[in-house]
Amino acid sequence: RVLFRSFSSTDKRYTSFWNVAGELLAAMHVMKYAVDNGISECSLYYDYMGIEMWATKGWKRNNELTQEYSAFYDSIKNRVRVHFHKVAAHTGDTYNEMAD
Repeated sequence: RVLFRSFSSTDKRYTSFWNVAGELLAAMHVMKYAVDNGISECSLYYDYMGIEMWATKGWKRNNELTQEYSAFYDSIKNRVRVHFHKVAAHTGDTYNEMAD
C-alpha cells in the first residue's frame, strides 16, 4: 500500500547532498510514520543502496546527514521492523518511477 504520494523538505543543511538527502529524508519520513502510528513492520523499496547500507552500517557514515540517518534508524529499529527491498533504477517499476 502506498502511504505517501509526495514528500519535500526545505532543510538547508542538506542541499549539498542533492538527491541523496531526498532519498534518506524520505526513508526517515516513512519510518517515523510507522513508529508514530504503531505500525510494527514496514517495507522500504529503494533504488539507492545507501537507504539500507547506512541504516545497517554496511557503509561508513562520513557526514552529518548519513550519521543522522544511521542514528535515527538505531532509535526506531526496536519499535518497527524495516524490510529493505532493492529495486532496479529507471527500469519502469511503477512505484520507483513515481518516487523519483
